[in-house]
Amino acid sequence: MRAAPMTAAETVAHLVGAGVVPAEVLVRDGVRVRDVSRRHLDHLVTIGDGQGGVFVKQGVGAERRAAVAAEAAVLALLAGRTDLAAHLPTVRHVDAARSMLVLDAVPGAVSLREHHHRTGRLPVLASRGLGRALARLHDGTTGQGHAALHRGPAPTLRLHRPTPAALDQTGRGARAVLAVLQGAPGAGALLDAVAEDWHGTSLLHGDVRWDNVLLSPAPGARRVSRVTLVDWELAQLGDPAWDLGCAFGEHLAAWVAGLAVSSHAPPGEAGGGATPLARVHASSRALWHAYLSARRVDDVAGFRLRAVRYAACRLLQSALERADRSAVLPSHSVVAVQLGLNLLAQPLDGATHLLGLDLGWSS
Repeated sequence: MRAAPMTAAETVAHLVGAGVVPAEVLVRDGVRVRDVSRRHLDHLVTIGDGQGGVFVKQGVGAERRAAVAAEAAVLALLAGRTDLAAHLPTVRHVDAARSMLVLDAVPGAVSLREHHHRTGRLPVLASRGLGRALARLHDGTTGQGHAALHRGPAPTLRLHRPTPAALDQTGRGARAVLAVLQGAPGAGALLDAVAEDWHGTSLLHGDVRWDNVLLSPAPGARRVSRVTLVDWELAQLGDPAWDLGCAFGEHLAAWVAGLAVSSHAPPGEAGGGATPLARVHASSRALWHAYLSARRVDDVAGFRLRAVRYAACRLLQSALERADRSAVLPSHSVVAVQLGLNLLAQPLDGATHLLGLDLGWSS
C-alpha cells in the first residue's frame, strides 16, 4: 500500500484515532498544525498553549518511505539505550502502512542552525553536549539488530562519482560545482583515498548536520545546553570519526557562508565573516575535548586526521547542496570547494588553523 500525502486535518484525525492526541484534549485545548516539511511531509502539531505536541513525519515516494522506515527501525533499536535516552527523540507512534513516524516534540527546542542564524553564536555548552552524545552513541555495542544497516563508507565520500540517477536530480548550480570538483587536479584521488581509509563498525548517526541537532534548556535551566539528535534515517555502522567530521564540516560551512567574498580582497582577508574563526575554534575544541573525555580513543592522532578529512568531504557536500538551489555557480560554493580540497590535501594544518584542534590534550 502506497502512503498518500496527508493534509493537516487528516493528520490530526489520524493522531486522534491512534490515541496519540486524546479527543478530549482536542475539544478542550485545541491543536495547531504547522507544515515544517523538508525532505519529507512534516507537520508540527502543537496542543493548547504550546507546551506540548508531536512531530509527524510521513514519507512520500519510494525513497522517502524507505528512509522513514529506516529511521523508525533505528530508533526502535536504540530504545533500550538508557545512556542515550536524553539525546533521543521519543517515539509516540509508528504506522508503517502510511509511512508515518510520530515523535514527541522537544519543548523549547531550536535547531543549532536556527540558533546560529538568530544569534551568530556557536554555544560551547551545546558543543560539549554534542561531543558527549556522540561518544555515548559510538561506545554502545552493536548486535544482531544492526545487521541490516549499511556498513560501507558514507555515500558522501563518493560525491565526485554520482550515479546517473543522482545526476538527473541535480540542479544546474550543483552540476557547476561538481564540474569544478571533478576538474580539480588530484581531487578524485584524494576523495578515493579517504573512502579507502574508512574504519570501524560503531553505530553512527550518519548525518550530523546542524538541522539535526536540537538545542533546548535542561530542566530548571534557561540556557540551551541539552542536545537531542534527530533524523536517524542515515544511521549506519562505520567510522565514528565520520560523525565528528560532519560536525566540524558544519562549523567550516558556516564560516565560509559568512565570508564577504570579494575579488579585491587580499588572500585570506575576504571580509570579517559573520562567524569569526575564533568562535569556530572554541566550539570545535569543546566538541573534541568532550568527546575524548567521554570515550577512549586509542589512536587520537589518526582519529583526528580522519575526522578532519571527513570534515572536508562534508564541506564539499554542503557546497553542492547550497548550489543545488541556484541557477548559477554561487561564489561561496566555489570558496567551499577550494577550502575543502585544501583541507583534504593538508589536513594537519587545517586541524590546527581552521578548527583549532590540538593534540596536546587528550583523555
